[in-house]
Amino acid sequence: MATTSDADAPRCPSCNYELTGLEALTCPECGTALERDFSRYRPSARPSPWSASRGWWFWKGLPLVLFRPWRAFDSCRRPADGTIWRCLAFALILSLFIIVTWGVWKVLAVGCEVASRNGLASARVLLRYSLRQMMTSRSPWIRLGVWEIWSLSRLWVLFAILTLVLSGIRGDLRMGLRRLLLFAPWLIVLELAFLFLGTFICSCIPEPSTLFYSDWEYVRWQTLVNAFWLKRAAVPSLIVGVFFLRYVISMRWRSALPLALLVYPLVALVTILWSILYEQLRIFRIQ
Repeated sequence: MATTSDADAPRCPSCNYELTGLEALTCPECGTALERDFSRYRPSARPSPWSASRGWWFWKGLPLVLFRPWRAFDSCRRPADGTIWRCLAFALILSLFIIVTWGVWKVLAVGCEVASRNGLASARVLLRYSLRQMMTSRSPWIRLGVWEIWSLSRLWVLFAILTLVLSGIRGDLRMGLRRLLLFAPWLIVLELAFLFLGTFICSCIPEPSTLFYSDWEYVRWQTLVNAFWLKRAAVPSLIVGVFFLRYVISMRWRSALPLALLVYPLVALVTILWSILYEQLRIFRIQ
């Protein structure tokens, strides 16, 4: 069992390699350049925004997760580095934000696509009309909010299963689940990438007004080589998959990069399946 001193040993900010006794100023594991004072690399010297020792302004960790993920997740190695309630609140607040504002993102995606085809003047007309329609009725907000609750849940379900399996195998389940909650900004980035890329590729109104698939026959591996899905999902899924495996599961880069290739088919098939289920439930409610 690790002692207190072992748990607080200085570690490389990039790969988490323990630096105790190291004389060189370069990490022997990943090659990261280090400063002479190794004490700054101790976990206790870098309290995370979600630790019990910090105030409740943990939402300030958002830019840290998005733009300096190596620092954000490196500072969350022990339960004290991120309480479960703070991590959960962080994920819930961001998820609720994207759900409530999904109508705005949808209008923005369509406006950008129209601007690329017909110019800014046409986009301004469309944006004014769409926003006016949404401001005069609660129905579009409710409809889009319900859709986004359903849509975003697919990513949480998929990545939660991956975390349970992979972190469970590595014996790091408790912290893996905390880091998954802190990974919420990247799940939202993946969701927005699907929205914007899908709108540009098909030049149509994105879900749920137009469902790309509404039949079970599309839930098959052959769909993954379809040009639409390759363009829409391959690159975003790869990027988010690499970050997930590296920072949530704590894999090394050389393992995370090839395994991330499997994230695309999983995300694409779950997305198709979720769209079909949504359509089936909608028809059931109508009947």
